Amino acid sequence: MKIKYLGTSAAEGIPALFCECEVCQKARLTGGKNIRSRCQLLVNDDLLIDYPPDSFYHFTLHHVDLSKIHHLLITHVHEDHFYSPDFEYFLRGYSHPKAGLPFTIYGSIDLKSDLEKYVNHPNNQGLRYVEIVPYKTVSIGKYLVTPLCASHATNHPYIYIISDGKKEFLFCHDSGLLKEEVFVYLKNNKHYFNLVSIDCNNGDSNEVEPIHHMNLDANIETIEKLKQIGAADTNTKVILNHFSHNGWHILHDDIKEKVSKYGFDVSYDGAEFEF
Repeated sequence: MKIKYLGTSAAEGIPALFCECEVCQKARLTGGKNIRSRCQLLVNDDLLIDYPPDSFYHFTLHHVDLSKIHHLLITHVHEDHFYSPDFEYFLRGYSHPKAGLPFTIYGSIDLKSDLEKYVNHPNNQGLRYVEIVPYKTVSIGKYLVTPLCASHATNHPYIYIISDGKKEFLFCHDSGLLKEEVFVYLKNNKHYFNLVSIDCNNGDSNEVEPIHHMNLDANIETIEKLKQIGAADTNTKVILNHFSHNGWHILHDDIKEKVSKYGFDVSYDGAEFEF
């Protein structure tokens, strides 16, 4: 499997809008991997995870072929992960997609109220919404996808297990420390992750947000618990993602050097990983 990080930041981006903190000023000056747009992931060129306001920019900059993508997973309804106004442009008159090729959005019941005005519109050209529920595996294209309950400040936030039948990975954003029920499910169903992409919004700060985001200490704790139940081991690739200028007070290369002793890698906009 291959994943590509189209965006890797928290809601305000890096450099953050209106911000003059040291990290943001350095990011503006140095550019490159220090410029981070809102989080979005592409799996094997045909499965998209989350839809931030930066999606148009992502698709253009990274030459994403939308004609290959018919499935979109949404983690939760915060605007930096689910910017629903863009789906108006799926209506007739705004775009001309290939006939008979639907675009299906999967997520919790929270998405319904925002999407139904487009799905039920007389000019809809194939946009669909499918509600999925925690701990129930569904077949989506060539993938098996299982939503798990995240610890985040919305009604029904999800993290996702994604498998192509050969490899399996855990997309763990946005979430604080995982609920015990998640570890019980993973252990009982004998899941093993070749890769874990994990929220590190709070960086190396001491700030603990059990229902919002993780910091580095929480990442270490989570990976260790996954190893204890057999869901990960030393061969599991761990990638830190979802960065905020408020969490880390250093730039990309320094973050990567700091976490390398734990065997962790660090995402950046445009980064690709095969596993």
